[in-house]
Amino acid sequence: MFGPVETADGYVMVAVASEKTFQNLVTASGHPEWISDPRFARYPDRRGHWQDLMDGIETWSRTLTTDQCLILLNKSGVPCSAYRSVAEAMSDPQIAYRAALAEVQDDGGTFKVMNLPFRMSGADVSAGKRAATLGEHTVALLRESGLSDGEIAAFTGKLPMTQPAT
Repeated sequence: MFGPVETADGYVMVAVASEKTFQNLVTASGHPEWISDPRFARYPDRRGHWQDLMDGIETWSRTLTTDQCLILLNKSGVPCSAYRSVAEAMSDPQIAYRAALAEVQDDGGTFKVMNLPFRMSGADVSAGKRAATLGEHTVALLRESGLSDGEIAAFTGKLPMTQPAT
């Protein structure tokens, strides 16, 4: 239910997944009385008054820079992060340190893709250096699945080239 919360110079994402986190959020925003406010006291009530809640939170957050907001929310135990553009996220030094992105090439040029977010000892889990073109492996896969050249031709609309001997 929570989306980006506007700040004076950007946006912050908050993750409110528990009552304690909700209480911490409204307390950080200067409204501890909202914990017992009938509009917000229970989750179903909050949903019915969502716009009021978010307007109140953003009245507070818009007075702060994104960095100031993050500091206060983190101090209060509210999971949060800066809401960034793709360019900002991709230029984050942590992305480079973690080798989160890999450069891949296809017939159209090079582009970046995400590597898997985990590492395993002795295993290469990075993306391949080249992406196949659309249909590049169709005939080989159809042949491997047991189709004859005639069946492949009927499926693809063209006669497959003979496969080189291996």
